[in-house]
Amino acid sequence: MKIAFLILFALDAALHLWSRLSAWKTLNRVTKALLLLLLAAWYLTAADPVRPIVLAAILFSWLGDVLLIPDGTGWFVAGGISFAVSHVCFMLSYFRHIRFAILPWWLIALSVAVCAAAVL
Repeated sequence: MKIAFLILFALDAALHLWSRLSAWKTLNRVTKALLLLLLAAWYLTAADPVRPIVLAAILFSWLGDVLLIPDGTGWFVAGGISFAVSHVCFMLSYFRHIRFAILPWWLIALSVAVCAAAVL
C-alpha cells in the first residue's frame, strides 16, 4: 500500500506541476489539495512507528495549502499561521534526536537569537 501512495503522490506532483505550467487553475487547485493528503497517507503506511507530531505537521501543512487556494488577505494569514504551526510540529519532532548537551552554549544562544530576530 505504501508504494501505491508513493506512486499516487508522484503522479499528483507531476500533474500539479503541469497544471501550473499550463495555467489550468481548476486542476491546479485539486492537485494542490491532494498533494499533502497523499503524503500523509504514504507516511501512515510507511512509517514505523507513526509519530503523531509528524502527522500533525503534515496535516497543518496541508491545511496551509488549502487555505492559500482562495484569494484574500484573511485566507493568506490563516494559511501562514497553519504553516507556522506545522513548522513548530516538525521542529518538535526533530528535537528528540538532538543531543543538546554536546552543543556549545553559545551556538544554542546564537540560534535562539537568530530565530527571535526572524520572528520580530
